[in-house]
Amino acid sequence: MHRDWMGRLAEQVEAAGGVWDEWQPEQATTGYNHRGFSAGGPTPDAGPVYPGLQYPGLGPQRQRTPATAGSVGPYAEPAYPGYNPMAAGPPGAASYYPGGVPYGQGVRPSVQWGAGVAPIRMEPMSSRLRIIHASPGASPVDIYLNQKLAASSVGYKDVLPYLNVQAGHYLIEVYPAGEMDAPLLARTLNVQAGQSYTLAASDLPEELQLYAYLDDPAPTAGQARLRFIHLSPDSPEVDIRTGAGTTLFGKVGFGQSTAYATAPPGSVDLQVVVSGSEQIVLALSERPLAGDSVTTVVAVGLAGSEPPLEALLVSDL
Repeated sequence: MHRDWMGRLAEQVEAAGGVWDEWQPEQATTGYNHRGFSAGGPTPDAGPVYPGLQYPGLGPQRQRTPATAGSVGPYAEPAYPGYNPMAAGPPGAASYYPGGVPYGQGVRPSVQWGAGVAPIRMEPMSSRLRIIHASPGASPVDIYLNQKLAASSVGYKDVLPYLNVQAGHYLIEVYPAGEMDAPLLARTLNVQAGQSYTLAASDLPEELQLYAYLDDPAPTAGQARLRFIHLSPDSPEVDIRTGAGTTLFGKVGFGQSTAYATAPPGSVDLQVVVSGSEQIVLALSERPLAGDSVTTVVAVGLAGSEPPLEALLVSDL
């Protein structure tokens, strides 16, 4: 029995050790994508989804529905692989973090050294939140988190640095710069402890929507990681491929994010083509990607008008 078990293990190791192409999606990652807070929602066959957040490797059968309309949390069963269930309660309620023991929501243990003792105290676990203005033709905006000004005069193509925030529910409001009469849009987001998020104000100015994406800033040693977000409101579904013709991501629609792909560091040529065709709508030539980097390519602008379609490369670290 022992030899049979070892033989099966050897077969699995051999099968998993094949040579990958230079660019490959990460193992065990399907890149299941969701629309943001848009009322349009996901495609009919997507199953119950979690608006605006992407969890690589999770298909529709593993998604969780939000507890309240317009909110992106808290979660319900089933749990993600390797994660303990998270209690659906207000900030401060007991929660379980991946592989850990219960602590209060948004806290982690730390050691405070004393005379021969190591008492445990609780510290807030910081999360990160950044904002992109990706609405072509829209005027600068001010952004408020829980009715407090977070950024002012944010213009088109501006990518704000990550803000350190505490876990909890946030009301996100976008106003015309210098005005507070009525918000252009207002949405809620449940920020989870230790997570990083990208929020994008996108679509045409008269149809402005807020899209939310869960970032994965963990680098792969010696490798470059890269994903793609489609925020060009008049562009069709696209495929993203290398200059050599290898397809990295396929059928990416407006408002969607892909999973991350990995490759050796160096210069990379990328082409964005109309899905299923050879029509190139955007080309990136000799873009340097360093080892231990995590990058998001954001397509913004208009395919058939001004401002033109272009790509923003932003670091997720």
